[in-house]
Amino acid sequence: MENEKLLVDALELIYKLDATVERYKGRNEHRELVTDDRIMDDMVEDGIACKLHFIGKYLSRTSEEFKMKHQDVPWNLIAAIPYLVSYEYKFGKRPVWNLYYEELPEIKELVISILKEEYGSDSE
Repeated sequence: MENEKLLVDALELIYKLDATVERYKGRNEHRELVTDDRIMDDMVEDGIACKLHFIGKYLSRTSEEFKMKHQDVPWNLIAAIPYLVSYEYKFGKRPVWNLYYEELPEIKELVISILKEEYGSDSE
């Protein structure tokens, strides 16, 4: 049950994060959404970094047995997320957007898949 709760909590944060990013995207002259991250202000980026931090923490707390069972999940990357979005911040190299756009979609799909396979739900 502990692993399931951690997965559900992480997925809930991922959904909130997706909604946050969608809400703060800019629009071009044709009113079409654009994904130019330069329009995001520091407060929004900090909020996104905070959610990424907790997603990494929740998923890292799953049991070792669970991690061994699901070796297709990038556990090392997940464990590094809190470090990447907080410690690296001091050096101006915080990879918030790379993590969000490049890594999080795969992690999200893996979490959904595990929830469906093991627990019969995806918490949507």
